[in-house]
Amino acid sequence: MQAAGKTSRRVVCVTGFGPFGDVGDNPSAHLALALDGLAIGGAVVAAAVWPVDARALAGHMAWAYARQRPIAALHLGVARRARALQLEARARNALDFRLPDATGWQPTATAIDPGAVAERAWGLAEQCTAALVADGQLAMASHDAGTYVCNLALWRMIDMAPCPALFAHVPADGGSEAIHEAAIAAIAWLVERAQQGDSDAAARRRG
Repeated sequence: MQAAGKTSRRVVCVTGFGPFGDVGDNPSAHLALALDGLAIGGAVVAAAVWPVDARALAGHMAWAYARQRPIAALHLGVARRARALQLEARARNALDFRLPDATGWQPTATAIDPGAVAERAWGLAEQCTAALVADGQLAMASHDAGTYVCNLALWRMIDMAPCPALFAHVPADGGSEAIHEAAIAAIAWLVERAQQGDSDAAARRRG
């Protein structure tokens, strides 16, 4: 796993996933690593590739957020049905794996958080999609993140992210230039939102 250490830089946490099932070469990992070190809006991308290990996912996420102290985060996965940078706007409280994760674990008809709501909307995805589409980027919003590890990542991100954050699926051929540019635009949007939050907080302190 690659990750940035503690630093005074303004960091954007970007992650992809490693291999699983018949996906031996995960395009989300390639995209994340292609963005590593990129300066966007006064922040620097720190990329990591996480194993497709559902039970370890929350630990990886907590470690990255605590270690990097990001001002924004973009988590990436792959979906065969995706035809654009697909920003996920709804997480389901469900683990129902059609195939095992990389460790062989395969829960079915199981809640992520028993007793919690059945689903959660993530309005940031809709807002970012609207901005990206208006800018001519290849992006779309989705209300179905599935019930595999990517949906779990979205659910945990909603709980844990200390900053503006998004989860996006990339197509199976996710190395296209249009997807790369859309990801950069999504990060720029997140950074701008984070900076606006800083400005609002400073104004409140002055008031």
